[in-house]
Amino acid sequence: MSALTGDADGARRAEQWLATLAPVLGEHPTAFAFLLEALERAVRPSLELAIVGDDGPERDALVDVVRTRVIPASVRVTAAPGAGVALTPLLAERDLVDGRAAAYVCEHFACRLPVSEPDALRAQLDERRVGRR
Repeated sequence: MSALTGDADGARRAEQWLATLAPVLGEHPTAFAFLLEALERAVRPSLELAIVGDDGPERDALVDVVRTRVIPASVRVTAAPGAGVALTPLLAERDLVDGRAAAYVCEHFACRLPVSEPDALRAQLDERRVGRR
């Protein structure tokens, strides 16, 4: 949730909770699949994706790029321009680019330059994935 809300205190409490359960996770990993995913999110910065645009083929093409990839420890928000800023800071100051739908690839709410072309989004995600290994 902190990747969507920016709530650092919530992230800190989750990390404390995970630290308490760490010995059990190590002994019984198959019993804690979702908790292991939470642990991955705690130790690896989440990848935040904001896709802004009116409903239509341009926005759908960007969303399809994300849908066809496995992106561990990530969150994605898709919204019309100006919508949802009150719900998540990930959408703050994210707007169309030259009147076109845009995708923002971010980490800790710091984003790369927005892209409007599916191939450019693929390239940013591939580059980010290689850097996360």
